[in-house]
Amino acid sequence: MNIQIDGNAFTKIDKMTGISNVEIELLDYKFENNVLKGDVRIYGEYYSSDDSYEESNGLNNFENIIPYEMCFTKNKVNIDKIDLNNFEYYEVAGRGIEASFIIDVSYDDVNYDNFLEEEKMKITEQVDKMLESKLSFKEENVLEEVKRNTNDVKSTLKVVYYQENDDVANLCKKYKCDYHKILNDNQKYTSLGNHRIIISELNGHNW
Repeated sequence: MNIQIDGNAFTKIDKMTGISNVEIELLDYKFENNVLKGDVRIYGEYYSSDDSYEESNGLNNFENIIPYEMCFTKNKVNIDKIDLNNFEYYEVAGRGIEASFIIDVSYDDVNYDNFLEEEKMKITEQVDKMLESKLSFKEENVLEEVKRNTNDVKSTLKVVYYQENDDVANLCKKYKCDYHKILNDNQKYTSLGNHRIIISELNGHNW
C-alpha cells in the first residue's frame, strides 16, 4: 500500500541574484510506535551579489532541511520504501526558491493478532531469561531428610536455588504451582539451608 505526503518549502537565500542548480534528497528516518519521522534536504548553488564570493564567480552553496511526520493510527505497519517524486521549484527574485515535492511511502499492514502473539512471546522470553539469571535448577536424588518426610522415596524432586523470595513466587505463578503449599512443605526441610527450596510439583515440567 502507498500513502503520499505533499511537501512545500521556501528556502530563503540572502543576496541571491540567480540559481545555478537545485537538488533534493531524503535523509534518514525513524519509525517508532507507528509514527514515521524524517527529513528532506534541499540544496544547491546560487549566484550571490556578495563581493566575498567574487573568486568563485559569485557562486555559493545553500541548504534547507525540511522535517516531515506521518502517523498510522489504525494498524501496526511495516515501512517498505520511501521515495521522493514530482520535485519542482521556482525562483523568487532576490529572496530564494519555492519548492514542492511528494513523499511516497510504501508500507504493509501487520496482522494485529499475529503481532500481539509475537509480543506475548517476546515478553515470555524476557521473563524466562530473567528467572534463569536469578534461579538455578538442579535435579537431586531425595536427601535423607526429605526421605523421612515423603511417601515416595524413589521420586526425583526439583531443588531450586534462588536469590529473593519474590523469585519463588514468580516461578510458582509461571508454572501454576501452589505457592503457599510449597512454603508449608519446605518448613520440614529447614536444615537444608537458606535460599534453597524443594518443589515436587515441578516434576512434570521440562527444564
